[in-house]
Amino acid sequence: ADDSTLLRTFSVNDPAPLSSLPLPRCRVTALAIAAATNVAVLATDSPRLLVAPLHDLSLRFTLDLAALLASPGAEPPLPTCLAFAPAEDRLFVGTRDGDLLLVSAPQPAAPSHAAPPPTLS
Repeated sequence: ADDSTLLRTFSVNDPAPLSSLPLPRCRVTALAIAAATNVAVLATDSPRLLVAPLHDLSLRFTLDLAALLASPGAEPPLPTCLAFAPAEDRLFVGTRDGDLLLVSAPQPAAPSHAAPPPTLS
């Protein structure tokens, strides 16, 4: 049996797929869509979070939860639900083992002309 998943977007006016995102060797366990930015975040059983814009489903970012959270010899956490905070700058990730993770959007770098942070002496 093929263990691949294919995520596709369609128009209501045309049965042909507009775009697709192949997900080899993994299954989608949760999906969240950021309405303001039209970005889809998929949680997979690999366990990874994948970020793709809805207009073309090109993979923009992957976050490997197993590399971040797995303890030596322990089963990596399986994401089972996703929810955006109201401002869509944070993503809550619920896992099968009951943990709740908070993933924040990267913060923009400070302009180079900004004053350096104070130092403690």
